[in-house]
Amino acid sequence: MGFERFGARVSAGNSLEDIREVVNYDHLFGVKVYVTLNTILYNEEFESARQTVRDLYQAGVDAIIVQDMAYLQMNECNMTIHASTQANNFTKEKVKWFENAGIERVVLARELSIEDIKEIHSHCPDVELEFFIHGALCCSVSGRCYLSHYQTKRSANRGECCQSCRSSYDLLNANGEVLIKDAYLLSTKDFNAASKLEDLIKAGVVSFKIEGRLKDINYVRNVTAYYSELMNDFCKRNPQYKRSSYGKVDLNFSPDVEKSFNRGFTIFNLEGKSEKTGNHKSTKSLGKVFGRVVSEKDGFIKTDSKEALHSGDGIVFFDQKGDLNGLLVNAVTANGFRANKKISIPKGTVLYRNKDVAFDKQLSGNSASRNIWIDACLSDNELRFQTENNVIASISFEHVKEAVKNTNAYEENLRKQIGKLGDTVFALRNFSYDCSER
Repeated sequence: MGFERFGARVSAGNSLEDIREVVNYDHLFGVKVYVTLNTILYNEEFESARQTVRDLYQAGVDAIIVQDMAYLQMNECNMTIHASTQANNFTKEKVKWFENAGIERVVLARELSIEDIKEIHSHCPDVELEFFIHGALCCSVSGRCYLSHYQTKRSANRGECCQSCRSSYDLLNANGEVLIKDAYLLSTKDFNAASKLEDLIKAGVVSFKIEGRLKDINYVRNVTAYYSELMNDFCKRNPQYKRSSYGKVDLNFSPDVEKSFNRGFTIFNLEGKSEKTGNHKSTKSLGKVFGRVVSEKDGFIKTDSKEALHSGDGIVFFDQKGDLNGLLVNAVTANGFRANKKISIPKGTVLYRNKDVAFDKQLSGNSASRNIWIDACLSDNELRFQTENNVIASISFEHVKEAVKNTNAYEENLRKQIGKLGDTVFALRNFSYDCSER
C-alpha cells in the first residue's frame, strides 16, 4: 500500500493511522504489509523520508519497497527493504547487486520472459523474486519512462504520471505525411498471466503483484479473489508449496477478471516478444465478450448470447470504422434487449459487456469472509484452543458437575456452544472432549 508521501501513486496515499490499522488486522492472518516509498527523492526530502521509515517501522510494517537507494543509508531501524520495479530490475547482475546490498526481495521488470526469470533465479537463488501477474502495462521500460515529464513536467518517478500512453496520436512518415490519424498508438492491452502462474512459480517467483492504479473496490475484490483461487488450486496440486498466510476464505461470488476493467488481455513478453500487445483502438474498458448481433431493428437488438442480461448493463462494440461505441440496456427480452438510444449495429458484430449490474451488486455486498481455523478440546477443568498456525490459548476453571440429561446430543450441543465465537476472525474446525463420567 502507499503512504501519504514518497509513493509512485501520488493521489492514492494512506495515513499512518490507516496503515497501522491494516497492519494490526492483517497480522492476525500472517499477512505481511509492504509500503511503497518508490519515488526518487530530492535532497531536501531526506530527513522527512528518514522519519517516515522510522514511523512505518514502529507501525509494524514488514517492508518498504523503494526505487531510490538513499533508503539503504537512512535505514537506521534495519527495516526490510524490497527493490521496486522502478529500480529497473532486468538482469541477474542487477539482482546480485541488490543481494550484496542487503535487499531481501526484488520486484522484477515486467518486460522479462519466463526464461529470463529462470536465469535470474538460478544466478541469485537466495533473493526473493516478485513479479506482476495482472493489470495495466506501461509502454515504456520499467522505471525509465520520462514521457509524462517531457510533455507536462509531471514525472512518473515522482508519482505524477499523466498517462501519456493513453492519449491519441498521429503517425507521420519522414515527409510529414499522416499514415495513421488519431489512434492510441502507445496504449497496450492489460497484463493477464493467469495461464502462466504455475510456470512463473516454478521459475522462482515467490510473490505476485497485481497492478491496481486507482482501481475501485469491486475491481480489487474480484481480481484478488480470482488469483487467490488459482493459488489455492496450485498448492492443492503441488503440496510441496504453501501460501505464506493462513485463514479460510469463503467467497459469495464467482471471480471473473474479464468482468472487471480491462483493455483486452496479453501475456506480454512471457514467451518472448511474439505477441501483439497493443490496443490502439481504445483505452476504455472492453469487459467480457457477451455475444454477437443476430439482428437490429428500431433500437431492439437480438443476440446469440445465452447469458442473462439486466437493465442498466453497459454494452460496447467496434463499429465498421474501428471506433468503440457504447450503449446501455434499457429493457431485456427473451432473446435480446432494447438500447437506450437509436443505433445501427450490423449483423455479426461482437458485443462486449463492460458493466454487469448483477455482478457489481454481488461484489458491493458481503462478497467474502476470511476466518482462521481453530481446534477446541474440552476436559474436566480446561478449555484449550489451537489455531491452524499453532497458536495455543487455554482457560482453566473449577465447577460443579451435573448429570447430562440427553447423552445422545451431548457432544453436538458442546460443539454448538463452543463454536459460538462471536464477532471474531475464528471459526471452529475440530472439536474433541475428554471429560470424565463422574
